[in-house]
Amino acid sequence: MNRRWQLAISLWLVGSIVLACVLHVGSARRLAAQLEAPLTEHLREAFDESFFSSDENRVNDNRALARVGEQVNRALQNVVRERWYAPRNECAVQLQQIDGVQLAAEPAASLLPLTLPRNGVDRKVMVGVSCTANLPILFGASALLGALFLAICLRLPAPLSATHRRLLNDLLGQDYSPDEAFEIVSTYSEVDLQLNESQASLVEGLHQPASRNMAQVLQLVTDAGVASLTPDQARWFALGYRLCAADKDAALAFARHPDGVEIDLPGRELRVRGRAVPTSATPLFYYAWYALRRVQGDGWVTNPPSNRPDRGAGAELAQFMARYDGHAKAVRDLEQSGLKARTLDQNRSKIKDELVAVLGEELAAGYLFEARKHEDGVQMSYRLALPASCVSVLS
Repeated sequence: MNRRWQLAISLWLVGSIVLACVLHVGSARRLAAQLEAPLTEHLREAFDESFFSSDENRVNDNRALARVGEQVNRALQNVVRERWYAPRNECAVQLQQIDGVQLAAEPAASLLPLTLPRNGVDRKVMVGVSCTANLPILFGASALLGALFLAICLRLPAPLSATHRRLLNDLLGQDYSPDEAFEIVSTYSEVDLQLNESQASLVEGLHQPASRNMAQVLQLVTDAGVASLTPDQARWFALGYRLCAADKDAALAFARHPDGVEIDLPGRELRVRGRAVPTSATPLFYYAWYALRRVQGDGWVTNPPSNRPDRGAGAELAQFMARYDGHAKAVRDLEQSGLKARTLDQNRSKIKDELVAVLGEELAAGYLFEARKHEDGVQMSYRLALPASCVSVLS
């Protein structure tokens, strides 16, 4: 049972009990109001002024008051006739006390105070009213009214919290219509809209006001799997969601995949975090050459001087490219002219452009190159920024 229904049942139970109490108290007050006027009139006719002293130092005619009080009580035995559906039934009305004279032996459940003017003095009269609660009707009616009240409450939109209002104002400021903005905001609870860092970054990255896609974005970021992503994984998820044609599960797999690059030389394919990234053949071979050095050693490759190509490295790279059917001209240039600094720079730049085109500047940075000055203080050395454990070359 979800929290919404647990809350609804709790509210219904509490509401039913409260309504039962209200009906019971309300019935008692209604009965008292109905009895007050006719009882007062009846008492005026029944109790003559001669029964009462006109001086506080004189005593009332108690015997006469008791006798008449007994007659009045017999007359009141069936004065109240409640219908079967009344919240209270079996009501007994009895004159308890008049001007200090006790007329009834048994106390009543509740007392109705009245005033009887006699000999210029307002005499206090206490009328006892005792009823039995009609429990089936009382709780049946209160349960029905409680259910009706709850049904109305459930159909009414919940009051907007501060979090709801902030989002609503943001959407209105981005030209969403009031109805559209309210429908989006009211779909979610306040807890759902308290986004963590990862969720907030995804909303910012995926929301397109011109496309009116906030409903889809919120549905996505409030998914339990998406909400559990770390900030770094969220950046990869946003990329994967675009690359995977809005396939949430595929994007989640991409986001949770360990960092790593895999170079499939026979298939001429570069895979980042398990997903293929389109690259040109020759830049891919140069990238693989750097990758092999990262796996086999410290990975640093120093650019040869601009006026003196490295013929040994050129022959080695030419043989490597030829083994996997590299571009004939690129292989021939390496064999004839050796490895040039400009050629290395150009291919690093090309692979960077191709990775950035797919991954973006921020995410591609970890898969590109780091640089340092060679110990000669003149030439530059480069290597893959990834650690060797994250590099795989399939040959």
